Amino acid sequence: MEFDTMKKGQVTIEFLLLMVLVLVYIGVIIQPSAADATNATKDTVNIAKLKLSAEKLANAIDYAGISGNGTRQTLQIVVPQNGTMSCVTKGIQFTYEVLGTGIDQCVDAAADREGKNCNVTIPTNSNFTCLHDTISGINKGMVQKATVQKNDFGAITVAITTP
Repeated sequence: MEFDTMKKGQVTIEFLLLMVLVLVYIGVIIQPSAADATNATKDTVNIAKLKLSAEKLANAIDYAGISGNGTRQTLQIVVPQNGTMSCVTKGIQFTYEVLGTGIDQCVDAAADREGKNCNVTIPTNSNFTCLHDTISGINKGMVQKATVQKNDFGAITVAITTP
């Protein structure tokens, strides 16, 4: 009878040891991979939002450039957290600080990949002036209002405001 009791105890200890090994595997291998995948997804979504916003703004500037004086266009843009959008000579540049371990989420093959930053410039065909040099995602991805206007003298201005 003692032999059967010892077998049951051994089976219980082996089961507990197996469960500990499974939990260690999950904690060491699977959980960090899931966190990396989550960060990569966030990076991809946020970079896509920035690129779309920069392209919308560049298209509005080009539209104002070929339109008559007095043209005004208002649009909504999103600058997510860890992102900035700035006016550069003949273009709109966006920068995003990548959360994940890889920079492969940068959407443009010609992008300037400095360290953990994804820098992409969307060119425009028109000269313009920004009233705000840099727009940052300090508002945690809040939608911002951009107004592109061509005045009576043909000068194009871009103003960004938080609604």
